[in-house]
Amino acid sequence: MREPNNRSKERGSNIVEMAVLMTLLLLMVLGVIDFGRLLYIKIEVVNAVRAGALYGAQGPSTATDTTGITFAIKNESADLSSAISGIVAGPPVCQCVGGGNVTCGTSGGCGAAPQIEWLTVRASVVYVPWFKFTYFGLPASFLIQSSATMPVAGV
Repeated sequence: MREPNNRSKERGSNIVEMAVLMTLLLLMVLGVIDFGRLLYIKIEVVNAVRAGALYGAQGPSTATDTTGITFAIKNESADLSSAISGIVAGPPVCQCVGGGNVTCGTSGGCGAAPQIEWLTVRASVVYVPWFKFTYFGLPASFLIQSSATMPVAGV
């Protein structure tokens, strides 16, 4: 009788090893794809909020035009326009050049120092990953927020 060699004992082990490694590799690739989507959406939100703040910073009338600011944000984030929410164009905050906050619209609050009006715009998106890896301790969704503050021109 012929003695079995080592090769016949290991038959099929390569397939099992490849199946295990391909599963791990596939999980890593899916994780990288989802992380890339997360970063892309973060960049979209940052750019959209910046566009809304730029629109509002054109002058005192646009600083209070929440409809126009919302339109600018949704126009800049066309990929996310239905998902973007929590759009807040805060009331402008006025400040004296030397320091100290004053009520906007009052001319005598700063004395001889000029007055600067600041507009802050905020927005957020709830990101739900395509591939949920909750068993790794990650949440099922992420809140992506951004804000931009710019001085209002013509004040």
